[in-house]
Amino acid sequence: MKDKDQVRKEVSKERVRREIKKSIETTMIGALSSAEKFFGFLWGYESDESRLTEEQLEYKQLYESFRSEVLDKGNVQIRSLPNILDTYEIQKKTYTFKMPIKPIHPSQIEQED
Repeated sequence: MKDKDQVRKEVSKERVRREIKKSIETTMIGALSSAEKFFGFLWGYESDESRLTEEQLEYKQLYESFRSEVLDKGNVQIRSLPNILDTYEIQKKTYTFKMPIKPIHPSQIEQED
């Protein structure tokens, strides 16, 4: 049976893995979005494919290859996360605050009228 400390470490490691995965995905999608924003005019981004010129179709095919490669490389990094994180012990920092509590004697309580 696992003790609380071991469970806490496993939960912390899984949380870090999810956060890193999300960061990598956000970076990949953000990079693709920027490529579409700045270079999409080359392949008629968001245009009906039947209206694209021969040159635009070539650029679109080139972009699709680029997009696939970016996503594949990012996914390789995501799949390698467990192996990387297994070499570390990860534990989320916890903070504790203890409030001093003084017992109140009945004579110290003010009477409400």
